[in-house]
Amino acid sequence: FDYANARWLQATPVPDDRVTYSAAVELVDRIEQHIQDIVDELKAEPKRSADAQRIVDLYTSAVDDEAVERLGLAPVRDDLERLEKITSAGRAAAMAGHMASIAAGGVFHVSLATEGQQGLVATLRPGGILLPDASYYLHPTREMLAVRREYAKYLTRLYVAAGQTHADAEEDVGRVIRLETRLAEAMGVPRGGVEHRRATLDEVAQWWPGFDWVAW
Repeated sequence: FDYANARWLQATPVPDDRVTYSAAVELVDRIEQHIQDIVDELKAEPKRSADAQRIVDLYTSAVDDEAVERLGLAPVRDDLERLEKITSAGRAAAMAGHMASIAAGGVFHVSLATEGQQGLVATLRPGGILLPDASYYLHPTREMLAVRREYAKYLTRLYVAAGQTHADAEEDVGRVIRLETRLAEAMGVPRGGVEHRRATLDEVAQWWPGFDWVAW
């Protein structure tokens, strides 16, 4: 690992606005810059097609910082209220599916692809944690303990920015980290190699009957 990555690791600090960083994330950043360049070119065109105008309008709305600040949590208020009302495993599964459908995370990372006669195939990977992998929650090393402390501070800032008192934020963050740690324990520490298992939804439900796959 060091032979292949040491130079990149030494030359690439984690940006201040990130809790993790990788070559893949760096690539995404470059792609986003290319997208911005394309949009800027479209903006410069005096006569734009309808599709070009839609692209410009969508991108402009996403980077309108003043509008984002003005709206605050209003766009996600309904989802936050739904989260507060979860009282059963079925509702939790349904909400997890909704979060995945709007690319807002959840208990699984989901990607879709078409594979010939197989039709649409969904790939599921364990999710529900924000740190890179389970080892960040489970290893007792000094480095990992420091990461977890900084992570707790980061989450607390988010909760306070959302309108909570500092005391309430720390209490909620404690619950979040305990939940993520339990998820990390279920995932286990990565040891190289990934087992891929192909199955229908009914077969998945038989393998893991404790989760409401239909509701999800």
